[in-house]
Amino acid sequence: MGYEFSSASQSIRFPFGAELTQVRVSSTTSAAQNPVIECPLMTIRAVAALAPRASAGVRVKANLYDGIARATIRPSGGGTAISYSLDAVNIARQRLFALPADAAASGTMSGHGKLWFSPIDLTTDRGNGEMSGAGLAISSDFLNAPIRVGNAQGEVQSRSRLSDYRRTEDQRRRCDPDVQRNNSASTRSGRKHSRDSVHYGADAGCRVASESAVRDTAASSRS
Repeated sequence: MGYEFSSASQSIRFPFGAELTQVRVSSTTSAAQNPVIECPLMTIRAVAALAPRASAGVRVKANLYDGIARATIRPSGGGTAISYSLDAVNIARQRLFALPADAAASGTMSGHGKLWFSPIDLTTDRGNGEMSGAGLAISSDFLNAPIRVGNAQGEVQSRSRLSDYRRTEDQRRRCDPDVQRNNSASTRSGRKHSRDSVHYGADAGCRVASESAVRDTAASSRS
């Protein structure tokens, strides 16, 4: 999806910055006429590389939906690193996430986090953050009264879906019972029988537990 960036005016802010007014970010592929992001004032300034291995970047501050949004953008590890923060953004005015035509949301969102994007491999894109909401409520024509969530707080993690698919495929191959039995065949010499059970897990993939009974050993102990 492509986006178009426009502003009503631009001015230089010393020592190393710029100020833009009536900034609009619109989708070039969507039929919606309203911009995805719209803010009355945005300032951009350069950020020096203070640490020995750090890179220079830019810092952006924008008046966004009655709140304040800040972001620092730097090149990092062959990609682009973004650290961001939101302060009391009015979700009733946001257009990033479309709601049904008969629904409306109210309240404010605040939070902070980090993102990293690769220009080559989309499967390595990642991010995390913490978000909190105040006075959250959802209303609809189908509801007799609005649903009031009140205050909420939680953690957010983002990861490429393609990365999840590849990770699941690799996990499936590692956890294939036939492959596991073939790999463990050499460890079962001298045993009468063995029962293998495969346990799948979301974190470490899988582990194979083997329960074996050695009848010869048991017989010799009884004699």
